[in-house]
Amino acid sequence: MKALRIVGIALSLAGLVFFIAAFARSPEVLIQAAVAPFFWSSLLIGTAAIFCSLLLAAFNWHMLLGVFGAGRTLALVGPVFLSTQIGKYLPGNVGHLIGRAVMLKSYEISVGASTKAMIVETMALLCVGFALAAMLLHEWVVKALQVMGDSMWLAIVLLSIAVVAMATTLAFRGRTAPFIRQLLADLAASRSRLLVVGAIDLVNFALNGLALWSAAALLFPDRQIGMLACLGVASASFLAGYITPGSPGGIGVREATTVLLLNPVFSATEAAMLALLIRLAATLADLIGFALGIALLALRGNRIVLRD
Repeated sequence: MKALRIVGIALSLAGLVFFIAAFARSPEVLIQAAVAPFFWSSLLIGTAAIFCSLLLAAFNWHMLLGVFGAGRTLALVGPVFLSTQIGKYLPGNVGHLIGRAVMLKSYEISVGASTKAMIVETMALLCVGFALAAMLLHEWVVKALQVMGDSMWLAIVLLSIAVVAMATTLAFRGRTAPFIRQLLADLAASRSRLLVVGAIDLVNFALNGLALWSAAALLFPDRQIGMLACLGVASASFLAGYITPGSPGGIGVREATTVLLLNPVFSATEAAMLALLIRLAATLADLIGFALGIALLALRGNRIVLRD
């Protein structure tokens, strides 16, 4: 795990260097965009869209906990989720997950239930996100694989076989077997709820795509890019940062991916400006969520005290 974190941090730093270099190519573009009449409007729209996705993610978390017998009111689970999201900016990119489990344990929700919910939450995000990116950016993916050649296809097949073999081994052997079997049983009994979770994840990715598309349309109206393309770019960029271990909040990795994928339509500096605006919007949304979550938890605590 330590080696993975080191690799993730290295990727994050490399992404930041690439990101800064993109700005250095045409710094005047950054200045012009920052003083443009629609800059603050773009930031406001992006923050609102991403904050809405954060609220929906909190609702998803509430539903997933219910799948594993840890049902609590949304008035408790929602604020816990919102107040711990800021932890993803700590080194390791897992602070929000640990904080969530610790806080929920203090409210008598077992770590086992939180762990299962986190696993399903992650798998749902990856499945929906990769499906969107593959469908909307399929031409780019095909070209990339063609350039890499047959050896890359062979590597993908071998890696897939290895992952399936490892998952099968873990599922039916060792100490994890009962945990995974119970997890699968719980999921089988809650199929309809899982469909709702997947649908909400789809809406969340769409909101992130909307944030990118609105920023592009307002700041660079002479550039033509559709909402679906922005959805694909936003999904791929989010996933790149999400799966990078050790990268706080995917910083650097997410921005570099956005710049690379927007390259066919925007210059490097324009793409970097859009990536920066989305990062600012996401950070503001997380800060608002943190403040709201803490306030709601404090209000809940005061109500309990008054009742006692």
